[in-house]
Amino acid sequence: MRAFTTRLWAVTALLPVLHCCAAAAEPPAPPRQVVSVDLSGVGHGALESPGGAGQSILEGSASFLQRQRLAASDWYWGWGLRGDVFAFDNTGGFPVSHLQDYAAQLSLEYMVHGRPAAWLTLHPGLYYERTPTLSAWDVPLEAVSAIPISPSVSGVLGVDYARFYYLPVPIAGVTWAATPRLRANLVYPDPSVVLTLSPRLEARLAGELGGGGFKTDAVAGKTHVEYFDYHIGAHLAFKLLPGLKLEAGAGYVVDRTFEFLPGPERLHGNAAPFGHLGVTWSR
Repeated sequence: MRAFTTRLWAVTALLPVLHCCAAAAEPPAPPRQVVSVDLSGVGHGALESPGGAGQSILEGSASFLQRQRLAASDWYWGWGLRGDVFAFDNTGGFPVSHLQDYAAQLSLEYMVHGRPAAWLTLHPGLYYERTPTLSAWDVPLEAVSAIPISPSVSGVLGVDYARFYYLPVPIAGVTWAATPRLRANLVYPDPSVVLTLSPRLEARLAGELGGGGFKTDAVAGKTHVEYFDYHIGAHLAFKLLPGLKLEAGAGYVVDRTFEFLPGPERLHGNAAPFGHLGVTWSR
């Protein structure tokens, strides 16, 4: 799972893809290369632990994806690299100071008029606290598909799962194109309301789940940890140049959860403000 990016970025486009573009004479091709970098900072918040720990967080994510069309079809396969880092500035002796992953990206996507309507992604790599060992391997998997319901409503169904997850994360809901400029994506775990203000400017109010599962090397009796945080905030995305988009946002992390496994032993963090900046280049 990516560290605070719009993990289901394609969901926002599913309705126009499936229903609004049928009359297009020549479907646009999807970007062949996509590079993204995201940074966010989370303010200090208390952890509900016996030691009275608290922490602030710096999160970083970078991704590169290269697409290739499969013969003369609407299927595309992709490959690339990605990395996520969570750096925790702790007080009160909390044992985890870093969580990180470095992985390949492998994808199979079904495109409708240049946008993904269904996809399967694999991220084989190392997911660890501080020490990159072979036992830290994992292959997180995400499978998602749109389900047409009506000219203005589509369903979304999928799953996100990995070796270091306690349970799979379901992906389910509906997207609704209320108007050509306003759409609501009532999809768990990343719902959003998106308003197109102009051809170059888009506003988004969203909830987003970030984090993942990692092998630990500093917590006695525990082999791995699931860390998840849930952001609720407002974001603006601006197209600076063709293919270059800048996004900035702010809001609150309403919950942080460390689930140490096997066990489980769960710790929650109190709400804290966050700020986010991201840039995406595609061509």
